[in-house]
Amino acid sequence: MKFLFIGFFVIFLALISSAGEVNPSQVYYGDPFNFKQAVSVNMEKVISAHPLSGKLSSYSEKEPEFWIYLNKINQDIFNALHTIAQERGYDLIVAKGSMKNIPDITREVISCLKR
Repeated sequence: MKFLFIGFFVIFLALISSAGEVNPSQVYYGDPFNFKQAVSVNMEKVISAHPLSGKLSSYSEKEPEFWIYLNKINQDIFNALHTIAQERGYDLIVAKGSMKNIPDITREVISCLKR
């Protein structure tokens, strides 16, 4: 009986620690406290692969064009994440490295942006 209790306790600790791995500030899509299928994305690669990222670097933050391009990049990336999540059944997309043992969809997101 003692070993059974220890086994349940170990499983309980594993569940608590894995649930605590999700940092809400690194979530791009979904609810970090209620998900079934999580994936990750390298956002730096996605942003640099966006067609407008080159134009963004030609403006300073003081110029309105910078914010217009940044808003368009953010919109496009959010739309790509949403589309991929809906098509593939992902309900949580987080920053690469913020959770262990989940697939990386960076290439898929970049491919969606180029469509």
